[in-house]
Amino acid sequence: MPSSDPPSTSVALQEHVFYCFDVLHAYLSSRGDDSQTISPRFPSPSEPYAIFVTWNTLRSGKEPRLRGCIGNFKPAPLADQLAQYAIISATEDGRFTPVRLSKLPDLGCGISILTPFEACKDPLDWEIGTHGIYITFRHPHTKRTLTATYLPQIASEQGWSKIETLQSAVHKAGFNGDLDQVWQPDQESTLSVQRYRSEKAEASWAEWQAARA
Repeated sequence: MPSSDPPSTSVALQEHVFYCFDVLHAYLSSRGDDSQTISPRFPSPSEPYAIFVTWNTLRSGKEPRLRGCIGNFKPAPLADQLAQYAIISATEDGRFTPVRLSKLPDLGCGISILTPFEACKDPLDWEIGTHGIYITFRHPHTKRTLTATYLPQIASEQGWSKIETLQSAVHKAGFNGDLDQVWQPDQESTLSVQRYRSEKAEASWAEWQAARA
């Protein structure tokens, strides 16, 4: 009997994550042979979105460990971005060594599609597990403007408080000093924070293999 459930209105689909595994596996195993990839459905092929692709190391009984995360805040069609950022996030995130083919079975992948940004009233005006943050501040010494972001799931996955998340984001942006050199409550500061939400889909290597069996 046909299902009476309405069609999904989600933009981020698990088949998009399977496609990221397809692309990265093809890239690492044969350097660009994508003949085995299966193109996913795109509910709105020309609709622009800001997206991030995240790779995590999955450990039994433990929280996922970040392995790479890169994306684009400039909205563009999803079909144009998935393959690009599946590879870039796994091989060009400067915080990590490039993912090797032998390590793929240890990984999980997620895609995050972002909502528009909202300005925070102060750097703590956001909720862990609900909001991602995008920070902007001026380097205390060079005076260069630095930026960084963390997606909504990162702080909760890493077990960070808001202060720890901001401190890590400051380091990620390129300043290795302490957070209080950039921001202290009730004092004038160059640190500004914007918050956003995301729609996410994710899958493990085992789920990808089962889907492609």
